[in-house]
Amino acid sequence: MASRARRVGAVSAATTGSFAGWYLNSLTVAPMWSVGTGAGAGGFFAVFRFSPSDAAVVSGARMFAGMAAGGAAPTNVEPNTLPNAIGVAALSTSANLQIVSGGSTAQAAIDLGSAFPANGLAADVYELVLAAPPASLDVGWRVERLNTGDIASGALVNVSPGVTLPTAATFLSPRLWRSNNATALSVGIDLLSLSIEAAFKRCVCLSCMRRTFF
Repeated sequence: MASRARRVGAVSAATTGSFAGWYLNSLTVAPMWSVGTGAGAGGFFAVFRFSPSDAAVVSGARMFAGMAAGGAAPTNVEPNTLPNAIGVAALSTSANLQIVSGGSTAQAAIDLGSAFPANGLAADVYELVLAAPPASLDVGWRVERLNTGDIASGALVNVSPGVTLPTAATFLSPRLWRSNNATALSVGIDLLSLSIEAAFKRCVCLSCMRRTFF
C-alpha cells in the first residue's frame, strides 16, 4: 500500500539530530485552530495520512504527527514532553507508536501496542484522526494502520483545561516530522494527505469520529 500510494516524501540529512517533515512557519501562516470551548466555539476535525519511510532501521528515531502550538521549527526532544500538543508519536524508547498530549504540562503517553510499529521502513500507512468538538473540552483520537486494518481509538479528557490539554485560546497548527535523534542515518516521512476542518458542529460520539458541519 505504501509503495503504491501517491505521496510527497521528505528525507533528512544523515548527521545526528536531523529532521524531515513539514510544519507551518508562523511568519507565513499563523496557527489558526483550537480545541473547543465547551460553549460551541472553536473545535476542529483533522485527518493525517502518512507513512514513515526510513531507508534502513534508525535506532532511537523520533516522530510526531498532529496539532501543536507555535510556529518554530521542531527540536530534537521526546514528543511526549511537548507542551500544547496532541498527536501520535514515535519515542526513542519504544518500538510502538504512542498517543501524546498535553497543555502546559505534557501528559503520560498512551502506548498503542505492537500492532502499531514505529520502525518506519516504508511498510505501513497510518491515518490519524483528531476530533475536537466546539461543545466539548475533550479531544477524540483514532489511529488506523491502513495496510492491516488495525484500529485504536479513545478520548483525551480535559480534566484541567490548559494543563492536560491546550486551552481554547491556544492556537494550533499541523505538524508532521521525523528525527534521527542520535543516529547518523537519514530518516524519511511521506505525506499522503492532510485535511483540517474548523468549527464542525458536533461529533455524535468522540470514539466514532463522525462529524456534522455548521
